[in-house]
Amino acid sequence: EVNKPTNNQQTTEADDIERLNDALVSATSRRARYPEKAAKMLDKTLQTNSESLKNLRADVSISGCPTTYPRPSEEMLAAKDAQLAKLADDVNNCKRAFLENTEKTQHLKKSFQILHNNMN
Repeated sequence: EVNKPTNNQQTTEADDIERLNDALVSATSRRARYPEKAAKMLDKTLQTNSESLKNLRADVSISGCPTTYPRPSEEMLAAKDAQLAKLADDVNNCKRAFLENTEKTQHLKKSFQILHNNMN
């Protein structure tokens, strides 16, 4: 079975997490009041947490999630290829239109500059 606790694994309950949070709040409060003593306590807490995290595992059941996925049909693959080809054509058309518009803009700028120069 998935993540079944073995002899050297421990289980974690919500109460354990709540006790850990309470301990952290208490340690933080003491650190403010007694910095040297609290530093030693915090160091020990961090060492304990570090050791606990090395063996931490979660037992999560997954239901209704397929473990294998069907291969797409040839029709689906052909439709995807057709959509990609159309997308590529659309991108190329956009590039061409952009270049054409850029050229038109350049010609308009030149025409405006010529008119402006002729008026002065």
